[in-house]
Amino acid sequence: MGILKKLFGKKQQMTNVQESASYWFKQGSVLGSQKRYTEALSCFEKALVLDPNHADAWESKAQTLYRLGRIEDSLPCYDRALALDQHHVHALFGKGSMLANLGRFSETIPFLEKALQLGHPLAEQALAQILEITG
Repeated sequence: MGILKKLFGKKQQMTNVQESASYWFKQGSVLGSQKRYTEALSCFEKALVLDPNHADAWESKAQTLYRLGRIEDSLPCYDRALALDQHHVHALFGKGSMLANLGRFSETIPFLEKALQLGHPLAEQALAQILEITG
């Protein structure tokens, strides 16, 4: 009886883990690093069903949508991440980058400036390029 209880207890533990937003976020991150973007997107969406306030999952979903060529679709995800955490440096940089990709340069600048203030390593170079384009 003790063995069955142990086995069922482990199965229940695994089910609980698989039902956590953190689990699906980590799975999506691993798949994204393997360039398996469609599968990663599915994981981020599962994480967000379980925890719609997971700012990192929103930002990662946005990045994944970009990698799938869905730039316009990424913008609301960046907006949601920033609504949850206005200092999310990767969401700030990502939103600025997506706006630049869409040619919306004047809208890009505030996002890149804030990302620079928060220490994003690529923000200074990106901001300089945008300012050069916009004059």
